[in-house]
Amino acid sequence: MKKLAAFLLALLLVGFTLDDSALCSTTAKIVILVSDNPADLAMAKFVSNVTGFPVVVTPWGIYDPSVSARVLAYNPDEVIIIGGPLAVLNDYTIDLKDFNVTVLRWWGETRYGTNKAVIRGLESMGLISPNVTLLVPGNDTFAISYALRLALKDRGIVLYVNSTLKLENLKNPILVVTPMSEKIEKKVEDVVKPVSVLRANVTEKELEDLILQLKAKLSSIENLTANNSQLNGLLNLAKNNLKSAEEELQRGNLQMAYRYVMMASFQLDLALKIANENPSAKLQLDLKILEIQTHGMAQIDPQALVKLKGLLDQLREALKEHNYEKARKIEMEIRLLLLKTIRKHGILPPAPLPGQLLLP
Repeated sequence: MKKLAAFLLALLLVGFTLDDSALCSTTAKIVILVSDNPADLAMAKFVSNVTGFPVVVTPWGIYDPSVSARVLAYNPDEVIIIGGPLAVLNDYTIDLKDFNVTVLRWWGETRYGTNKAVIRGLESMGLISPNVTLLVPGNDTFAISYALRLALKDRGIVLYVNSTLKLENLKNPILVVTPMSEKIEKKVEDVVKPVSVLRANVTEKELEDLILQLKAKLSSIENLTANNSQLNGLLNLAKNNLKSAEEELQRGNLQMAYRYVMMASFQLDLALKIANENPSAKLQLDLKILEIQTHGMAQIDPQALVKLKGLLDQLREALKEHNYEKARKIEMEIRLLLLKTIRKHGILPPAPLPGQLLLP
């Protein structure tokens, strides 16, 4: 538990507090909520730079009441969720609607569909008139990051592409690839004419940072899903791939290291997807996070702490009885009490996975 609490420090409520006037001083009425999936997060950063809307990030596939609290701290009238319900769980929609916040979701069945939905959303607001179109493989994290910087610099838009391309009416198209995604170059050139190609190199520092982020995510998921053998199998694969990535990085083989990193990232997301589709695993996952959040109330609201501990005991008992409907109702009561307590005391929790909110 100590390891979990230390690693998930970003999930604790005892971050820093603001007085009521500070929490209400923002003029923001629309907030963007997005997961830390690189493709969706890049789109959120793009929207934020175009609109000025603040961004709140949740770990992919994990519900955390402190994320809802960060959103509500802006006192928004509306929240735009970027990404599907596997990435940004519907739990957040429930939280926000309980506080009379309108929720829109810009998303598609894949990252490519979400990308198009975001562009359509901005177009409907009359907010984009691009000078250039940056085409980038939707599964290449570093190419996406590079394309985003170019788009913001040159007033462009970012479109994700894969092997099934159907693109037309593109303004000054530029394909951005890394050595990992070069194979798509010929396919794009066959479909998009003319198209310029920019090759972004993966740096050792970028890989080191990404490996650290994924190791951190792995550590948190390992602790939250310790009793599920299927999930542990996936997590062991991810752990081995991250170890291989570090070994390849030490040998100076950046391209191979990057491939191992991408495999690990996919396996971590798949593990969370499986957990969220299993009522028992999902509730166990939520329970661990709610326990941490409740611990954060110790110095803030002792009365709320007593109520929360009692509800947590009821939740554990319902889970032992495999009464998931009852457990879900108790969980919703805990969540609402946590959020009301957070707002009452003006707590602004730290963001999950620190450092990922920084806009380019």
